[in-house]
Amino acid sequence: MTLSKKVYRGRKKKAGLAIPVWIKRWFAGEISFCYHAHTFPYAGHLDEYWQAWIELHPDSTMPEGLERMMVRAKNHREFIKKQGALNDGDSG
Repeated sequence: MTLSKKVYRGRKKKAGLAIPVWIKRWFAGEISFCYHAHTFPYAGHLDEYWQAWIELHPDSTMPEGLERMMVRAKNHREFIKKQGALNDGDSG
């Protein structure tokens, strides 16, 4: 018997965020520095990773430097959006 498309779509929506293993180890306190957290594309998703981690581990403490990295990533996203808006207005 075949399943409806609704079942597959529901699974995709509920799949959640897959936190990379290195970042999980950093959040868990197993390692004190995570190189991957400073690189693309992981740095742009640190706030999402942390929210997903906190939902599963509510008693966790934020690793040192994570807050600063999340602010930097947010500022970078805003800068990129701003540049895109400026470039859209160019006449050529």
